[in-house]
Amino acid sequence: MLDAILNEFHAEAETTRNVLAAIPEGKFDWKPHAKSMSIGALGQHIASTPTAICKIFSVDTFNWEDMEPDSETQCTTTKELLQLFDKNIEDADKTIRSWDASKANGMWKLNKNGKIIMELPRVAGLRGFLLNHTYHHRGQLTVYLRLLDVPVPPVYGPTADINPFE
Repeated sequence: MLDAILNEFHAEAETTRNVLAAIPEGKFDWKPHAKSMSIGALGQHIASTPTAICKIFSVDTFNWEDMEPDSETQCTTTKELLQLFDKNIEDADKTIRSWDASKANGMWKLNKNGKIIMELPRVAGLRGFLLNHTYHHRGQLTVYLRLLDVPVPPVYGPTADINPFE
């Protein structure tokens, strides 16, 4: 089960890295709307997600109040963002590989203000939060890139800008 998640995680990490690499220098503060995250904050969130999710799922019960910011170091360049992402991919891989079947399939709980608000098998949490959550934000980032008129890298096939099959 974990091998399948790790295979998908690494295959998708390369695509995510390509999208992060397209964030233009000097635009980290840009946001498409007042209610939106800046492109730099969104990139930082995506780059930080692998390690954050693994920390959250390494315990049997996670307290919402213990949620930490995406990263203590704020990236100001695309190079720094990619270095953070690469480090977090490596750290997440090590963490997930350290889990045995019992840990992977064990129940995990999310606690907020002393109340259990979510309970599911740890492996289901990894799928939903590590993988699907990343895909969601990666999709947001491609829209940001389009709005900035930056060529959008291929995700699951050609974009209007880049056709990997040509």
